[in-house]
Amino acid sequence: RNVDGRVPLACAAASPHVMSPTLIHILILANQNMAMEPDDDGRLPIHLAIDSGKSWKDVAKVLVESSPGCIRVEDPLTSLYPFMSVASKDDGPDNIYEALSYCVDFFHGQFEYDVSDSEMG
Repeated sequence: RNVDGRVPLACAAASPHVMSPTLIHILILANQNMAMEPDDDGRLPIHLAIDSGKSWKDVAKVLVESSPGCIRVEDPLTSLYPFMSVASKDDGPDNIYEALSYCVDFFHGQFEYDVSDSEMG
């Protein structure tokens, strides 16, 4: 880990100089568990990747595919989930939809509405 408590995958994800998914792939192959390793601020590599301007298609998707649980972890700095961050970066509707598709079960039951509790006219 570096001085910020980041594993190599998190360092690559946070770096504005690493835009190619190749290094990310190599680091994931070396240790898939790094995708769920928080830094000293509690941020995962996916949070750092999106925050540093990496696209869903090129980098964030690779992180989610290697460790699906990371899409469900709130960024402690922004209070956003990764799919929200993707949407806020205007990464395009197809990428936003795809990010959401990885967390459909996250929403299951979240938006149920009991009509019997409503005040209907």
